[in-house]
Amino acid sequence: MMESQADPRSLGSAGSFRQGNNRRSLLAKIWRLVIPPKGHRTIPTLSGYVLIFVSLAIGVAAYNTSSNILFITVSFLLSSLILSGVLSSLNFSRLTWRLIEQSPYRVNRKAFVRLEISNSKRFLTTYSLWFDMVAKLSDIKGRLPLARRLNPERNVSLEWSFVPVNRGLETISIKSIGSQFPFGFLSKMMPADEAVNVFVWPERIDYSFNPAGGSEIHFQGQTLKRKGAGEDLIGIREYRIGDPRKQINWKATARRQKLMVREMAEDKQPGYILAVDTSHQAWKREEHLEHLCRYAASLSEDLFTHNQLSATIINGDEPLMIRSMTDLEEFLNALSVVEA
Repeated sequence: MMESQADPRSLGSAGSFRQGNNRRSLLAKIWRLVIPPKGHRTIPTLSGYVLIFVSLAIGVAAYNTSSNILFITVSFLLSSLILSGVLSSLNFSRLTWRLIEQSPYRVNRKAFVRLEISNSKRFLTTYSLWFDMVAKLSDIKGRLPLARRLNPERNVSLEWSFVPVNRGLETISIKSIGSQFPFGFLSKMMPADEAVNVFVWPERIDYSFNPAGGSEIHFQGQTLKRKGAGEDLIGIREYRIGDPRKQINWKATARRQKLMVREMAEDKQPGYILAVDTSHQAWKREEHLEHLCRYAASLSEDLFTHNQLSATIINGDEPLMIRSMTDLEEFLNALSVVEA
């Protein structure tokens, strides 16, 4: 989970920082409206260009005819442009946002990332924002709009969906934030190059598994969390997400001031060690390596579902004991970035 907020150099974002750094003179604020900070862009829209052209035409006519009415009309048109720029800057002030991953992410399966936006202004409402989203590994871009208004001191959550096309470490980022508030004459954008990194697991495939000395078994189930801890105590370790609550050792927790759990020996039952070898000699073609990763991911999940996965090994590394869903996710994360 990543948190970010508006550029402290931009007008109006001072409310998110310490008071000693927030006090700026009115002249400095006006100067930042005239010359925006680096990366900020204000571009006229089609209606804005029309307004500018009409203002120039009326201005030329007013100069040639010395008509006060035309001069007043030009001043109203130009003031609407200036007011649009001021209000758009206030629209971005004191906004904070954060990206929250919605794991798991899997190749060719719709994935989601949640964007939480907070408006810290006390009186002003924020309108008509959009967030330009990018998934770098999959080379996917999209625009996430804030369709409704965001009232003062309120939060809102948005979801952006995409379909990953490659396994690996995916970087999901907000490239920029924009708005055409209030009149649609100007399109104001500011950079927001903040990102969250997520693992994209290999795609599931259909397969058949033939255990030694047994008949052919087909696994097509979904991944489930299976507890099945034994009664023999091995030791005490720190709590990890996914550990059963009943295994928490409260005496050790009170002594260490952090959650500790009892590590129990597994009941004796048939199990498998899944070893994955991605040596270049064996997997010279990339598509074959990808098929290996898809098969290993599918097999490991199904063995875990049937409580028959004891450990995993990748390229001769130390065995990873599979005791909980957290351990399986660690293996799938490693499998998503493995190379020949």
